[in-house]
Amino acid sequence: MGQTSKCALIVADGKEADLLPGRFDSRDSKSTFLQYVLDSVWTVVDEILVVFAKEPKLSLVETIAPFGVKIAIDRNGSSILTRIAAGFKACNSENCFVLPTSSPFVKPNVVFQLFEELRSYDGATTWRR
Repeated sequence: MGQTSKCALIVADGKEADLLPGRFDSRDSKSTFLQYVLDSVWTVVDEILVVFAKEPKLSLVETIAPFGVKIAIDRNGSSILTRIAAGFKACNSENCFVLPTSSPFVKPNVVFQLFEELRSYDGATTWRR
């Protein structure tokens, strides 16, 4: 079976700029929820798309720019579902993994495995309790 393109569609849900303790070896630094999510997906996907309800602050855009992220703005609504729909329209990949910015601890191996499952099925999903 051939290689298919993969997208991480990250839906901004108001937590993207919230800070968490520093990553890696720098405990003094702070990282945003969005940076944690990007760290989890950038090695697994070919395309990263973040959908916001309104224009993000320049400081947030500057912190995510090194990841090669595309940004989409959902100007037609303010719900998570309309942001997901806007993201699907802007996505150029065959397969898409959707997650909110309030899920900063998703593991890259989970994302990878969900894409692997798509080789045999039409879709894959996971949820938390």
